Amino acid sequence: MEEPGRPASPAAAEPLDDRTDLKYRTLVEQVPAVVYIALLGDEGDWLYVSPQIEGLMGYTPEEWLAHPEPFGGHVNPEDRDRVWRLELARSVDGLPFRTEYRMRTRDGREIWIRDEAVMVRDGEGRPLFWQGLLYDITEQRNREEELRQAQEDRRLLLERLLFVVEEERTRTAVELHDGPIQGLTAVQLQLETARRMVETGDPSAWEIVALQAQDGLTREIERLRSLMHDLRPPVLDRGGLVAALHQLAAGSRQRAEPRVSVRAGAVRRFERGLETALYRLAQEAVANAVRHGGARSVEIEVTGSEQEVRLEVRDDGAGFDVAAAEDVASSQHFGILGMRERMRMAGGRLEIRSAPGEGCTVRAVVPIPLQDG
Repeated sequence: MEEPGRPASPAAAEPLDDRTDLKYRTLVEQVPAVVYIALLGDEGDWLYVSPQIEGLMGYTPEEWLAHPEPFGGHVNPEDRDRVWRLELARSVDGLPFRTEYRMRTRDGREIWIRDEAVMVRDGEGRPLFWQGLLYDITEQRNREEELRQAQEDRRLLLERLLFVVEEERTRTAVELHDGPIQGLTAVQLQLETARRMVETGDPSAWEIVALQAQDGLTREIERLRSLMHDLRPPVLDRGGLVAALHQLAAGSRQRAEPRVSVRAGAVRRFERGLETALYRLAQEAVANAVRHGGARSVEIEVTGSEQEVRLEVRDDGAGFDVAAAEDVASSQHFGILGMRERMRMAGGRLEIRSAPGEGCTVRAVVPIPLQDG
């Protein structure tokens, strides 16, 4: 009994060799793809394969045709059943066969193949063999995977950015409630007490207003200024990047945090968005050195030229594994991903050097856009 999907007899394929026109063969062998003729099934014999198979798979046409299982023996096992089912379906419905799958080359590399073929049938409509083309689409698939991964990273980054924004708003609200609002409420009660004392003629009311309430208002004004500085330091707009970095260092000293120093030559003012991006980068790097690195000392250095501006933040903290920290799914080191994204949007590049026990260096280089005229 004949096997389903096979030609009725080998004679059906006989014209493929002896009657192939030389011009046709020459044309086929110049096509930028592998041309093949093969019987149905992953174990079906191949009747013809063009010389391009050697560049694609590493086998000469003679070696490929002599292989006991040229197709099934090289297709990735995860793809084989899917390809075979599609091939069987196309042999029944008569539609063109088109699919993509992975194959293992002679030297062990895995490549992606696009396979396009049509079924040739005999006069009674029975399938004889496939005539098809194999294209190497490895580079295209790699680009698609890189794009997909980049899009997934951006999606996770956006989710984390939104989370951080909401987290920052919540933190600010809590600080306002537990700090200035509570303090101002206390001042309000002091003033109310003083008002009642004035109504009763108590001379000590002035002492409450002049000392307690005034001290309370001064303290809460400083708290509000500190919160404003965290949100956006006014000095960044008035004095520029270097002035804001010096204020960042001074604030760290006031909070008894690790010593932060700033080195900057004659660095001119830059575009507002660029200064903001670099300041936030330095702010995040200093915060990471304090929170995660336990640093005792942090140095910030800024240099600029007509073409670019460089910002470098060095600390003597615990250090870390940079590759592990840049895992986009890890929230613990999200600050690094945020810094990279910030520099990408600014058109610059970011380099992070660190290792456990060796501190950390964050270096950003951003080109300065040329001005017209």
